[in-house]
Amino acid sequence: MGVVYGHEVTCIPYGDTYYLPDFTVTLPDGYVFFIEAKGWMPERDVKKYAHVLGSHCDVFRRPEIDLRFVLQNPNGKAGRSKTTVAKRVERWGWKWSGKHMPEDWFTT
Repeated sequence: MGVVYGHEVTCIPYGDTYYLPDFTVTLPDGYVFFIEAKGWMPERDVKKYAHVLGSHCDVFRRPEIDLRFVLQNPNGKAGRSKTTVAKRVERWGWKWSGKHMPEDWFTT
């Protein structure tokens, strides 16, 4: 079986609410990761993703959820900030790509 994906099919609990990633991807070996497609990223979204990932960490505070971002305009400004969307995502150590996802995302 190949790569399986679904649009808005997984609810991830955090705090007293849920986060619904845009895409859930399951690789042939069973590894699961999530993709969030973003045209822009206001500060409230960054805080939400940080909270979601922070709510699902191992004992060493490493995220147990693999959340990746596809950025429509990575060099665009993040809200009113002088920081670009790509820099904002990188600052948190999150994986991202431009409009075209790298092939290595889909291999193990």
